[in-house]
Amino acid sequence: MSMEQRTITFESAVSNCSSDVREDSTKSRMNEEAFVDFYRKTVRPFWTYMSRVSGSATLADDLVQESYLRFLCAKTP
Repeated sequence: MSMEQRTITFESAVSNCSSDVREDSTKSRMNEEAFVDFYRKTVRPFWTYMSRVSGSATLADDLVQESYLRFLCAKTP
């Protein structure tokens, strides 16, 4: 699946986070709209970089998806 075909929804990503992150998601500084905006602005250059560094479009897809998921699930201080 290419980067353009992959769609990460806020709800599906948060549902993969640990329970304490899900509980805090309403208190998060980054809401769904902010995350979607951030994702749209950064995914293409980030994917291009990861593809170039890894030498594989498939690996870049996986790394980018995992990176955004971890970013979204990270607890804010």
